[in-house]
Amino acid sequence: MTTVSRIEAAVVKGHGRSSGRYFLEVVYRYQVVDQEFVGSRLAFGDRWSGDEHELQAMAAGMTVGIPVRYDPTSPQSSVLLPGRLSPGFLSHGPPFLIGFLFFFSMGIFLYRRAAKGNVVSV
Repeated sequence: MTTVSRIEAAVVKGHGRSSGRYFLEVVYRYQVVDQEFVGSRLAFGDRWSGDEHELQAMAAGMTVGIPVRYDPTSPQSSVLLPGRLSPGFLSHGPPFLIGFLFFFSMGIFLYRRAAKGNVVSV
């Protein structure tokens, strides 16, 4: 592991199929044994979110000195912010959880109803 020596982060608006979404573009530089490398990969998979302000806050937090994890056998392979989660995952998680709980409870309801013999087949 090493740290970022130079970083540029910007929020950009998508085009075409990605219209209406915002993306986080990051380019960072880091050094390993007196050799400089450039990376752009973030540890949290998605770089998009429906919330421009959330991504701008994330970009503002990307400063010189944040951790970069790299492969010691291939130092040009790196990832920024190891262990962080995607903002998209956190913002989309609750609706998926609510949907799952709804279908799970409906399944239990229908199973119990069928067990009592209240279901009539057509």
